Amino acid sequence: MRVIALALAFCLELPAFVFGECPTIQTLVQYQPSRENIKITTLIGRKGAKGVRVDVVLLTGSPTIGLKVLYSLLSDDDGVVTPPALSPGRYQIQASTATGLVAALFLEVSTNGERSLSNFSVSLEPDPAGIWNSVKAAEGRPPRESIDAFRGIIRDSDGVAVPGVRIEMWSVSAPDDASVSEAVADKDGRFAIDLADGIYVALFRLDGFQDHFLTLEIRRNHRPNELRISMVKGITVYVC
Repeated sequence: MRVIALALAFCLELPAFVFGECPTIQTLVQYQPSRENIKITTLIGRKGAKGVRVDVVLLTGSPTIGLKVLYSLLSDDDGVVTPPALSPGRYQIQASTATGLVAALFLEVSTNGERSLSNFSVSLEPDPAGIWNSVKAAEGRPPRESIDAFRGIIRDSDGVAVPGVRIEMWSVSAPDDASVSEAVADKDGRFAIDLADGIYVALFRLDGFQDHFLTLEIRRNHRPNELRISMVKGITVYVC
């Protein structure tokens, strides 16, 4: 699978969690000066967007470390997120919705002794690449699993249950591109969503783990079966 950037303007060597070859990207990053305390408003059109996932990514500058997701937050009713205070350094703010809208902001944080907020806004637009392309690519592949119902358990590579994984579902046959359902794995790593028969793409996401895509078919007359999802530690960086 070819994974592409959410407005990243450079190419990092991250073999542990990046797929495909890394081309040279010519876009120049424009860093905006910021205080340590920030407020970000996510917008669709001119209105604040509720429930937008906002990742605060530390850009370490080291090709062997690359990126570190510090916080993953959801915007409130007014489209606002206020991350904890940031240490001096360079950051990328990545905003995304389940329907493929994205935005990115690059910050240069410095210490000036002030407690006041730096206010920023980002306008969400259709993602020409990144997660949305990965979802569409998964829709084009044959189902890897055929099950009677969407249920199962999520573990890490050591076999330990992983709670709190966010699961987003898309129907391949749906008339639009909206996700059809979302859920969060419970404290034991278990999940279940009641879905009609059909072919779906599932995306499993949790801070500290690589994104996991699965194309599957649900047929209620199929023998009972339970999905066993293995999450790999790391992050998925959409740069190539």
